[in-house]
Amino acid sequence: IATFTFDMQTGTRLKEFSDLFYKNTKFVHVLNDVLSTEINSYTKKADFTGLTGNIEKFTVSGLCLPDENPYTSSGTRLMFFPSQNVEDESAYYLTDYMVTSSFLDMRPLLNWSELDVNPDTINYAFRNEWHYKTAKNEEGKRYQKLDGSAFHTKEETDQFRNTLESIYAQSNGSYSNTSYKVNPVLRKFQDTTLDILVFTEYSDTYMFDKEGTRIYFSDIFGKEFSELDDSLCDIQEISMSAKEVTARFFADENKVAAKAEKRVISFDPDHINKDYFIIGTEKAEKTELKVHKDQKADGNRDKLVNVYSSSYILDYGPEKDTIQIIDGTLLTAKYQTYSHGETWYECWYKDSGEYCGWINPKALNDA
Repeated sequence: IATFTFDMQTGTRLKEFSDLFYKNTKFVHVLNDVLSTEINSYTKKADFTGLTGNIEKFTVSGLCLPDENPYTSSGTRLMFFPSQNVEDESAYYLTDYMVTSSFLDMRPLLNWSELDVNPDTINYAFRNEWHYKTAKNEEGKRYQKLDGSAFHTKEETDQFRNTLESIYAQSNGSYSNTSYKVNPVLRKFQDTTLDILVFTEYSDTYMFDKEGTRIYFSDIFGKEFSELDDSLCDIQEISMSAKEVTARFFADENKVAAKAEKRVISFDPDHINKDYFIIGTEKAEKTELKVHKDQKADGNRDKLVNVYSSSYILDYGPEKDTIQIIDGTLLTAKYQTYSHGETWYECWYKDSGEYCGWINPKALNDA
């Protein structure tokens, strides 16, 4: 199978493998470092010492070794980017040597109505915002140390690294266990979210501002919620238009996440600390499906499927006027949108043609 790679800006084909990389850039040593790790998953005839021969089959993310090569059988495909979370700095930083690192907004070039994905949810390709490496603290405990970033300046990276190290110091090593995760909350499509750092250690949630100062639920949403500070499990969704936050809280001092109670809490916008918020437009646009889809409601164990209103799905209003339909109800999906972190189909009853509402495709099957 022949694979051709084209430059979408100029429409020209990249005929040579070296066309993937900037001119006069010494990339081979970095590429070989990446491939030497990737090739270890294959049965080798000899240790990998570097690419040999002409690479004729390649894509923007991988290549096929020539039929005649000293390492593996013919046609072995190796990926440049085997994992977003790979610790190998060569794999993380390789893109900086490639012409694909130049920003290109492809939204005007593609017909997104034919794709079941929203372009505004795509943040990073092939690699994460920050690159971490496993390190040990003075007590010998392992933790994730910030190595660098392909998306931030050295000054921004240094500042963020200092913030993380400050948080580690405050925790007295309690975040050094590999079970924790660092989650700088990314803004989802049109959602309102929080510009904070969230650490989870077992069942506990710890939140910090960008300077590394610990903050609590009441610091974000108002001091009237101080009694909830010690029981917060996680924050799931925020709507400024509805003036509501959806969060889970532990039921008791045992702090069992599986038993945490989901609550929708109304807040006063005048009491919130706006420094912690990234305000979304909270408006979603719908697009017509190129082919209307005949669907059947599938409520799994509940035997019921939730149907939501346009005011909630498109306008990010309160979650009200929700109805339920029974398993097996026949529907026609005509429009789709992306909101509240999910894809939704706007449906009509197939038999009567009457309007139904918005349903998550996870609760639908092809009829």
